[in-house]
Amino acid sequence: MDNFENSIKKFQEIFKKSRVSDQIDIKNILLVLDETEDRGDFIFNLVEQLNERTNASFIFLLAVRSYRSQAGDANIKLETLPELITRIKKRFSGEKELFNVALIPDEKETPFNRMKELIQKRKIDLIVIPAPFTLFAQEEEQKIASLGTTIDQVITEYLFKWRIPIYLVLKAQKTPVKDIKVLIRSSIFQNDFLGWIIALIEDNAQIDVYYSKLVEEKELKRIKSFFNIIQNKLEEDNKKIKIQLNQGPIYLKEFCSIIEKEPDSLIVFQAITKIENDAEVITASLCPQNSNALIFPPTE
Repeated sequence: MDNFENSIKKFQEIFKKSRVSDQIDIKNILLVLDETEDRGDFIFNLVEQLNERTNASFIFLLAVRSYRSQAGDANIKLETLPELITRIKKRFSGEKELFNVALIPDEKETPFNRMKELIQKRKIDLIVIPAPFTLFAQEEEQKIASLGTTIDQVITEYLFKWRIPIYLVLKAQKTPVKDIKVLIRSSIFQNDFLGWIIALIEDNAQIDVYYSKLVEEKELKRIKSFFNIIQNKLEEDNKKIKIQLNQGPIYLKEFCSIIEKEPDSLIVFQAITKIENDAEVITASLCPQNSNALIFPPTE
């Protein structure tokens, strides 16, 4: 009897983790802005899209005050808080009640610490942040094994410890996205994966799915079933989104190098807690490429 009950519980757990939802429950999105105008414009485009497809509220954080002297040395003019508020209201005229503008006024604090204080006060469901965070601050410059101090900390702390998805903006690109590349690094993936994808892509988008060398052979059947369920769900909803599962396992770094050839793609993958130093692996893999990336936190 005990074995039977254990089998039932195991089945229920697998079923729960395998359910596919085309909805996402996003209440608060934190959008961190730096001095980069083109990436800032992309973030505003992304806000308009997510506003149409989710019920989220948006919190803009202008977190570059501690870099004002470095910006001045580089002849870069940083926006003031009133200027940012004016730009947001002008861009989103008629919808400004949806948007909160937050700036923690401490010139000596790092951008990461200002983000931390805000995240502690509000439940954040998604962080959108340019990477590297500033292009003029030496400690934020993208290097061989680092996306910059702020981004490295964001990945380590908020992705892994706080389990907040991160949308890294490495370049401005069109929204919605037409081409998405997905790397599956575990057979257990986000239940609301489909909801995230639908919120970000065109109705006739192409999704190319790769699987990692970390995935065991016996798990591939589950992955294929998962994406068959997603494809069937899309067809039921009359969505012209194509999903293609590519053959042959690859590592995350190889995946990112493939994407270098298609820089307009959005890359999507999930962190894995059981892999030692995965934050460093993620950072090092993203450094050479310039496609925007949505990174999901590890499953519990």
